[in-house]
Amino acid sequence: MGNRSLRLGAYFLAVLAALAAIFGIAVTVIIGLSMTAVIAKAAVFLAGFILTAISAMILVAVSQLLLFFGKIQQDLERLVASLKSRAGD
Repeated sequence: MGNRSLRLGAYFLAVLAALAAIFGIAVTVIIGLSMTAVIAKAAVFLAGFILTAISAMILVAVSQLLLFFGKIQQDLERLVASLKSRAGD
């Protein structure tokens, strides 16, 4: 049951990362286009895209870590079952 909840949380975070990237880009473009000076537009676009990329990458990394922990849990459960079966022999 714990593995299922880890997978669900990982998939939720992956979807959240995609939504954060989409909305981050949209907000950056809207705010950037409202600027009048060219240097301000460039700064807003650069900062917005970098911050959006960083936040999306962090969410994806946490999602992958959750999936990794779920796989570790499965492997440990298999190892325990294997050790129990060998101890019974």
